[in-house]
Amino acid sequence: MGTSLALSLLLCGCSTLPAQAVEAAPDFQDSAYVQEDGRVWVRFDANGGSGTLPDSMAAQKGEGLTLPSAQLTVRIDGETLRFVGWSTSLTDALPEYEPGSVITLGEDTTLYAVYASGECRVTYRVDGMTITEEVKLGETPNEVPALPDGYVGWVSGSGAVVDPASTQIWGDQTFTAYGSITLNTWDHSKYMDGSSDGLFHPGQYMTRAEVAQVLYGLLAEESGARVSYSDVSDSMWYAEAIESLGAMGILDCEAGSAFRPNAAISRGEFALMLSHFISGTGNLETFVDVPASSRYYEAIGAAAAEGLFSGYADGTFHPDAALTRAQATVVFNNLLHREPDTSAIASNPNVRLFPDVPTDYWAYGEIMEATISHAYNSSAGRETWTQVTAERTALSDGYYRINGRLYRVQNGMFLRNTTVDGFTYDAQGRYTTGSAALDTKLNNIVESRTNSSMTRDQKLRALYNYVRDNFTYLKRPLVSKGQTGWEASYAEEFLNLGRGNCYSFSATFCLLARELGLPAYTVVGGLGASNSPHGWVEINLDGTTYMFDPQLEWRYLHDYGRTGYNLFKMLPSKARFTYIR
Repeated sequence: MGTSLALSLLLCGCSTLPAQAVEAAPDFQDSAYVQEDGRVWVRFDANGGSGTLPDSMAAQKGEGLTLPSAQLTVRIDGETLRFVGWSTSLTDALPEYEPGSVITLGEDTTLYAVYASGECRVTYRVDGMTITEEVKLGETPNEVPALPDGYVGWVSGSGAVVDPASTQIWGDQTFTAYGSITLNTWDHSKYMDGSSDGLFHPGQYMTRAEVAQVLYGLLAEESGARVSYSDVSDSMWYAEAIESLGAMGILDCEAGSAFRPNAAISRGEFALMLSHFISGTGNLETFVDVPASSRYYEAIGAAAAEGLFSGYADGTFHPDAALTRAQATVVFNNLLHREPDTSAIASNPNVRLFPDVPTDYWAYGEIMEATISHAYNSSAGRETWTQVTAERTALSDGYYRINGRLYRVQNGMFLRNTTVDGFTYDAQGRYTTGSAALDTKLNNIVESRTNSSMTRDQKLRALYNYVRDNFTYLKRPLVSKGQTGWEASYAEEFLNLGRGNCYSFSATFCLLARELGLPAYTVVGGLGASNSPHGWVEINLDGTTYMFDPQLEWRYLHDYGRTGYNLFKMLPSKARFTYIR
């Protein structure tokens, strides 16, 4: 946020307070603000200025505080500089935090006033147009445009309903006009979500009912009037949205006709609905497959000219092509003037995860913008996220195999970039052995040998049999007792060579069992009266520990041709051989 504001101040030609003009702040160690109830405090220092200083504020550790403005000025070299924001350092030339931004405290903090002089830009968005005005810091706008018919007021960039003519400007500011048929472009709450399976399904087509529901939820004000459609029952989840939008004249069909709520919406139909929220006063963009005689001609031309849609490289628009969920997020974000803050998305641990939307997916940022509620600042023409809501998955806590990989949900969130209970999860939330090549091989085996109709034990038996029956013996180095982290290298070599020793068999079966979300681990011990070096696998299932020895069973079955040696899921007390841990 500090970087964006710094840019806006530089663009305004602001001068800043020299470091030598400030004075040291009082020490919190002697402050009466230190509490014993878990709260932490932020106090404000005028940093050499004069005027009205805000009172100190407190919050529980880890909670956010909205920072106030201040009526402060300082006189430097005959010039009066005005307050523009706060910084944690008394020598900062540009502020880290604008008034109205949110700071999360981990300890008592002092914020120092930062001063500047000059002009900043005020932007008005109304009826599809933008109008700008230069305003001196601390003064109010004097050229607020008149509201056209249908608009009833203004909201600031933070979403508050305001009167621009009586608002003091302390930095670049944007005001958006709103009316009875206006979208809420200022509140950046999520407007789309994942499904009950924890996925977003970016390539799935949006239905006409789903688009209507999103549009209805984005209205600045709801309409009390409703009309009916022949195929929309009042008991359906989308009835209120469709019937209300129909009464407002936003839908692309007449009242009383069929709306086709469950049909996939086409790009042309979507443009028709969105045409009610754009001015359409500019030149229309044309496409070779949208002739002037098309019912979509004006809507598509205006929507494309407004930057909501993009055509294709060959000059076509594909008006009859179905709209996917990923494509919808891009168009809605363009309509709402919302853009993802890629830095915040990449660094914030509260950013949600959809297993079917990896970070390199083409619409990843747009989907995050659409599905995460967040507070933001808009400075220098860009959106900066200041606070992120931790959006929970619809899945309950536990392990899940999704699209051929293992994931784990804990406390409503997919684990990632962490190791829990011996399972390591990467940045995409996938369980990993640390070797991408080995991960691919293990998961291919699991996907080819098991299916969703099998029970847990049936899946486990199928993987055990695979290891037992598809490999042969090869003398390999022994593993020492207490040695850790050897399983991946033994398993990878085993799968590459098709041969290995007892540790190779055990490591491979152990890692395959883990791909089912089972807490398998290898044991390096001894076998028989002679305590010969040997390795096997143990898994705790339903509170009971069982032993698995695929290599020894392979020996009796394939080397000796002797059946009846079942070494799958043995109770230690009833094991057929003597195992020495």
